[in-house]
Amino acid sequence: VIGGIGFARFAARESTAELQKLYLADHAKGSGIGYELIRFIEEQMRMAGFKQAYLETHDNLQAAIHIYEKSGYREIERPKEVVHSTMNRFFLKIL
Repeated sequence: VIGGIGFARFAARESTAELQKLYLADHAKGSGIGYELIRFIEEQMRMAGFKQAYLETHDNLQAAIHIYEKSGYREIERPKEVVHSTMNRFFLKIL
């Protein structure tokens, strides 16, 4: 397994999917596969009728933050509906 990615409906915002679980094997990091996985899952989100993609991450995941920002995600304030998360960085992208 080189990596994986998924999404689910984000109930707090209409027409929004939550990008979940982007993982890459150590040997795949820096190869561009992360960007390919994001493009793939965003297309799946569009096909499912979603208009926006939301994600949560943490300050200590700088490589993830870099790939999200380079993929067009913009940082937003913590949504008031998010009460369970230990994450402290929140991003949104119009699909």
